[in-house]
Amino acid sequence: MAERTVKPKLAFLGYVLIPLIIKARLLILYPELPRDMILRMMLAATAIGGILVVLAMVSARHPRGSMKRLGCNLCFDAFVIIWFLGILGWSTTLTTTYNGYEFTLYFYRYLVLLIVVSAVNGVYHVAETIHCRKTWLDALVAGAAEEPKIGASTLSQ
Repeated sequence: MAERTVKPKLAFLGYVLIPLIIKARLLILYPELPRDMILRMMLAATAIGGILVVLAMVSARHPRGSMKRLGCNLCFDAFVIIWFLGILGWSTTLTTTYNGYEFTLYFYRYLVLLIVVSAVNGVYHVAETIHCRKTWLDALVAGAAEEPKIGASTLSQ
């Protein structure tokens, strides 16, 4: 059985709740900002953040060394990049007008940094799977560990 983890809770906080609170505060404190753009960003944070939470939950249910965990973790890394683009309004530049002044923020370098970090994290997950695969397979053959089925009850644990 997979060890207990806080990854789903942290994913919910970091990818759904905190961005929604920040964007809602922006709408309240700065009503001059374009409302439709902020609402699009909030929708992206909620939708893609929800996918990230589900991937984190599924990944946490499977033990290290299983291919299902590896697949979920690699998808999680890819969706973090998509989430970042969504939170920026699907562009690497953010232009807005505030009190007659036009501001343009360029996020290209941050996106490249995020892609590099996600790639390194993907290499980590592959290395973790390679390292733990034999131990997990031996335990599975011995009957000591079974890969849980999605939706299986956890009350007996």
